[in-house]
Amino acid sequence: MIKRNLLASVICTIIGTLNAVLYMILVNVGVMQFSIMSYLFFIGYLACVWLPFVVDIFTKSDFDTAVIVAYQIFVFVSVVLGSIWRMYDIWAGYDFVIHFASGILVTFIAHSVLERSKNNKQSQSWHIFTIFAMAVMVGALWEIWEFCWDGILGYNAQQHIGLVGRAALMDTMLDLICDTIGAMIGCIITAIRMNIENKRTHKTM
Repeated sequence: MIKRNLLASVICTIIGTLNAVLYMILVNVGVMQFSIMSYLFFIGYLACVWLPFVVDIFTKSDFDTAVIVAYQIFVFVSVVLGSIWRMYDIWAGYDFVIHFASGILVTFIAHSVLERSKNNKQSQSWHIFTIFAMAVMVGALWEIWEFCWDGILGYNAQQHIGLVGRAALMDTMLDLICDTIGAMIGCIITAIRMNIENKRTHKTM
């Protein structure tokens, strides 16, 4: 429902704003180092927070509450904790956890969208394959984005600077592997849920 999405977006906006204020205070007292990118990440976070609400208005998607909550938690953990509070730098494995979680989350979102589509006449096996493909595709598109970002601005999002050969590919490939494993687990969970729902439907008929 639109009201549910609105409430989630407002709450997450407040949380994001409090983090932004705390960040600015820590910068002013010299605890944190000023970075214009951190402020851009805050803007990006707010855009992501309001995305489900905007999508719901135009498409009437009516996502499950669990999907909305999972999405908002993921955005906070990946953008605010990861990029702004530097968890990616503090713990090397944090990036892999985020990619693994994103694979699961995208399968849930894709399942929710397809399930509510009036034109969706896929069998269960093709439905599962479709949401798996969508999750892997999102992971691949993100790596393409990081590659372009590194090339244009000279950053090291793909952890390639100073490395050659297989070592230079390691971060990107491990990210894609984590995306794929997450997508597989998300598909397994979705398939189990669909089978349970189908059994319940048959019992009530």
